[in-house]
Amino acid sequence: MGISCFIALYALLEYFEILSFYPCGFSKKRIYSFFGYQNILAQYLSIMVLWSLGILVNCSSIKTKITTISCISISLLALFFTFCRGAMVSTIIGGIFFSVYYLSIKLKTSSISPIVSLCSSKKRVIFFLCIISFMFALPVAALWGKIPIKHKKTSRHISTIISRKDNLRFTLWKDSAKMLIQEPVRGVGLGNYFIKYPLYKSGKWKWMTMYAHNELLHMVTETGIVGFCGICIFLFVIIRAILRNFLFKYTTETKLLFLAPAAGCIAALSQSMVSYNLHSSTSSVYFFIGLGIICSGKFEETKTETLFFNTLFKKILVIVPVIFISIWGMYGEYRKIIGHYYYNNALNALIEEDPQECIEYSLKAIELQPYNSKYHRLISIAYEDSDQQELAEQHYRKVLTLTPNHK
Repeated sequence: MGISCFIALYALLEYFEILSFYPCGFSKKRIYSFFGYQNILAQYLSIMVLWSLGILVNCSSIKTKITTISCISISLLALFFTFCRGAMVSTIIGGIFFSVYYLSIKLKTSSISPIVSLCSSKKRVIFFLCIISFMFALPVAALWGKIPIKHKKTSRHISTIISRKDNLRFTLWKDSAKMLIQEPVRGVGLGNYFIKYPLYKSGKWKWMTMYAHNELLHMVTETGIVGFCGICIFLFVIIRAILRNFLFKYTTETKLLFLAPAAGCIAALSQSMVSYNLHSSTSSVYFFIGLGIICSGKFEETKTETLFFNTLFKKILVIVPVIFISIWGMYGEYRKIIGHYYYNNALNALIEEDPQECIEYSLKAIELQPYNSKYHRLISIAYEDSDQQELAEQHYRKVLTLTPNHK
């Protein structure tokens, strides 16, 4: 919770330009923090907010509760300034699941009637629901333009979101469906979506996407009916294990402890239907850790702490891989920043009429992102200026392959 609060606070300082963290000419409209892309940051904050709710309802210390509420508030504020609507909606879905299930557990475990129990703890319930409702409703109201915002950059960005029509995802889904129809049984091949997509692209936008903005559709497009059956089996096994654990194996204390990871998984799955968050190891690692926690299910009735975390050795076995995979995932995002840095240097070299230096930087950028069409376009111009026509044509053909509507 402390690390997520630090990341959220750093992101807010970055957004309000108190800290300068805009490498390589990246847009200052959104925040990147330590993740290299605002959507990945938004998914991380979404999961951390929901996991923090578990700390809020399970701790007994007033200081811990105040600290947790403060961290959740900062994380939600940073989540809002990512302007990632999918993450906001998925956080609300996870928050609703958490609140409803938490109240149902409290009412069922009460020794007196549910109505009397609810009335006896009326102040606590109302206070808890007000905090949760305020935290989740405020960003939505702001995005709908119901709350006046005087900060110019924020109000301008919200106005843009409200005024524009987002047809991009529907176009991507339609094109992905065409790809699936062409190869319904085995799909286009694992990892081949961004290679095959230019052949089916029907949108008029100039940039090139590598994802379907729907993880289920993306996986089915690449693996076909065979992969879809595998996904269904996986979901069936996971959901069955979770239901059995929550209905028959878990104690009340364990249910309350694992409710937050379950809400985080629901939020991640909800966002994956309109985004590509699970493609980032930074986001997916927390999703699968949450699944592992709520599916473990081997506990004794008298213990409130899971056997999974009883020993220091087992804690190390969990913490070390999480840190490693998180750093590895962040490095994958930073490859984009490094590639853009090389691209900017190559562009400056071309402006200064130094095609050889432009070629050197462009090759470094292409090595990091081989399917970025603008890198190939820039190096083709540099090769043409240095009278290397064959190489110029080779890279320009890649531009045409990656962007069929390129002129």
